[in-house]
Amino acid sequence: MLRLTSAVFVGILFHIYSTQAQSTFTNPIFDTRSADPAVLRHGNYYYIPLSTNGERQLTLYRSSKLSNFRNADTKVVYNAAEGESDIWASEMHEVDGQVYIYFSMRRDDHRVYAIQAEDPNNPMGNWGPVIPIMGNWDRGGIDGTILKHGNGQQYFSWVTDGALWIARLINATTVHESRLRLRKDTLDWECCQNEGAYFFYHDNVSYMVFSGGDTWDPNYALGMMSIDGDKDPMNPSHWWFGEEKPVFWRNDEEDVYGPGHSSFTTSPDGTEIWMVYHGASTPSYTERIARIDKITFDENGKPVFPRPSVIISPKLEIILVMKLDSSKVASQLLSPLKIFSGLKLKYFRNGSDNDTGRASTCKQFGQERG
Repeated sequence: MLRLTSAVFVGILFHIYSTQAQSTFTNPIFDTRSADPAVLRHGNYYYIPLSTNGERQLTLYRSSKLSNFRNADTKVVYNAAEGESDIWASEMHEVDGQVYIYFSMRRDDHRVYAIQAEDPNNPMGNWGPVIPIMGNWDRGGIDGTILKHGNGQQYFSWVTDGALWIARLINATTVHESRLRLRKDTLDWECCQNEGAYFFYHDNVSYMVFSGGDTWDPNYALGMMSIDGDKDPMNPSHWWFGEEKPVFWRNDEEDVYGPGHSSFTTSPDGTEIWMVYHGASTPSYTERIARIDKITFDENGKPVFPRPSVIISPKLEIILVMKLDSSKVASQLLSPLKIFSGLKLKYFRNGSDNDTGRASTCKQFGQERG
């Protein structure tokens, strides 16, 4: 039995609150193949379009909860025609008041296309015919996405020959002819290509999160670039190209391998940013299934990526009010509670607020990648 003999115990305050006002949930959020999951919160629902039926259909999934798409409403929004195949990397976006799904598809080669919802307020309704994006581009392309930048302009980013490109959008389906190759893989972890870019925004900074490596490799991982909202994305010198290591990579302790091809959305109240990505539960990487994790920010406003996880729990914050040197006692008290994800301990020592930090057993990047 624990005896509180080294301190005078005054009180314990338990604070339990749940992200998204929901209980503990488990990754992944689908039971079946859900590669390249791009999420959009539209109205009161979350939408994820996915390639289905042997990559010959686009199916739109709708759920009121980001944490569970197992019983989502579904709607087939596109069927490949004769000579069309390999539908990949579909993303639903709102552009100029209308709703579009951008996706890669093979005809003679892989290119990016779009379809438009006939009623932007009802994405589960009818969709229009397929529209080629960059029809005059003499090279193939995949992984199209939208940047809504702080300067009021919208941009289109895509992948050609394993490199990330960007150009200004004239309208939702027309890309300006001035195009910039923004990034080509140069770091060891990027392996052979960059792909699957997606943007999120915080404090007037646009963040581009992209994948590096082979999507079927357990070492597939995410990197990040950023640009201030008042800078021109078509000028490479305005970008911060990130650190020399990924921001999100495999977590062998939780059996999460090859996490990548991410997208970002908010909690229903708009106060939190959540990342949706795919990963596998074995290093053999037999299937890619969608998962989610929460993004936080440090004291300087920079994004903090968690380790890929399986169980997402309500955050438990425990404040122990004690006198004298109570840190050892506090650690003993909390030891049985380390099963909670995001556990945070605060105790007051001689009137000051000391934060011991998060309970974690994660290995360092180099050790895990070894």
